[in-house]
Amino acid sequence: MPSYNYGLLGSLLFVGVLLTIIPLPALADLYGRKKIYTATMVAELCVHALMVYNSNLNFHYFLIICTGMAFAGRVLVGLNLLIEFMHCKIWQENVVNFGNWNESLFSLFMVGYYKFVSNNWLGLFNSFFFMGLAGFLLVVIYVPESPRFLYSQGRYAEARNVIIKVALFNGVTRDPETGIDLKSFKFEKEIALIN
Repeated sequence: MPSYNYGLLGSLLFVGVLLTIIPLPALADLYGRKKIYTATMVAELCVHALMVYNSNLNFHYFLIICTGMAFAGRVLVGLNLLIEFMHCKIWQENVVNFGNWNESLFSLFMVGYYKFVSNNWLGLFNSFFFMGLAGFLLVVIYVPESPRFLYSQGRYAEARNVIIKVALFNGVTRDPETGIDLKSFKFEKEIALIN
């Protein structure tokens, strides 16, 4: 394989990211962050499974573009969803830093694995595929829909339940600014609808 093909693989990943960097967050605002996030996780898992069995270079280029598309959705939409569930500004600001450290450590792990353990990429690839599958199942089972999305759709009771659930998980029982017990919390628009 000519050396320019290696650079093309990395460039096509960014082509996929650029194709979806604007429409996927907008779609998440229309259809819900959790739906778009899980859809991009499924897409990424499918693409990675296809990569294992693919032997056609041109199809591999297409799969790399699809990986970039799924990656952009998973990261952008997932980051917004995660930040909504943080109860503290410091945690919200450090989520991105944690993600960068996580990716850096993963890269170092990959280099160490290939240098000192094994050149067998298939076993490593399969283990990461199954970790991604486990992560997908955890998201489907445990992660609620975005309270901002629910609020924007006028689904106030659902949004309130998600906020209370996340607050209790984070150990917060009262609004720190007003001191109101979260279980008796209501949105202003919700109160206006009742009156």
